[in-house]
Amino acid sequence: MAPVEKLVVCVVILLLAACLAGLFIRGRTGLCVSFTLYLGAVFLSDTLILIWPQRFHSWDFWVVKESVHNLLKFAIALELTVRTFRAFPAARKTVNALMLGVLVLLLAVLVLTRLSVGAMPLEVGRPQELAFNLQPYVLAGTLWLFIAISALILWYRLPVVPLHKALLLGFVPYLLIFTVAINLLRAFGGNARVVAGYTKNVAYQVLLAYWVYAAWKRSPPRRGLRGTAAPPPAA
Repeated sequence: MAPVEKLVVCVVILLLAACLAGLFIRGRTGLCVSFTLYLGAVFLSDTLILIWPQRFHSWDFWVVKESVHNLLKFAIALELTVRTFRAFPAARKTVNALMLGVLVLLLAVLVLTRLSVGAMPLEVGRPQELAFNLQPYVLAGTLWLFIAISALILWYRLPVVPLHKALLLGFVPYLLIFTVAINLLRAFGGNARVVAGYTKNVAYQVLLAYWVYAAWKRSPPRRGLRGTAAPPPAA
């Protein structure tokens, strides 16, 4: 593991720890449970790579961990959808239909990809190859959901919890960059691996820094009548 790679992993781990600490200290872990699980999964996998690079700094482990992380990103999109639209019946009907369309389309693509890979000769590395081939489609489906959620929130002018807003504002540009990086890696193989990896890492560090700010930011004081700050509760 090169010194630059170790530095990148260390920075990511520190940012993840800071973000998790902010969520726990500010009492925001329950605002999006799948997001907390996602941060924990990334923290665990990156820590394993840093501590035991001979075992976990490998192509096979990268594919497995990214597959798990991508599924958790998809879970975050679904949880944000439920939490944001459950109190608004009109908007909920629209988003339910849209979610169903995205899930059906994604399922169809996954089945076709599985069948195409399954028709190939059996190889030792085929599970990793299958996971790697499926990742762009899972990422695309997740990105579609985040964009759709953001568009419907703007269309219906729905109130959004600050942390949920930070997730939406952060995930959309990051997933765009990540999808491009994965497609470059699939198209050009090892030649594009370094460039795609560093591009993804820089974007991810910026994203985590933004989430650290959102996790630690104090909530605005609740307002009482006539716009005045609500008095503290009686002892």
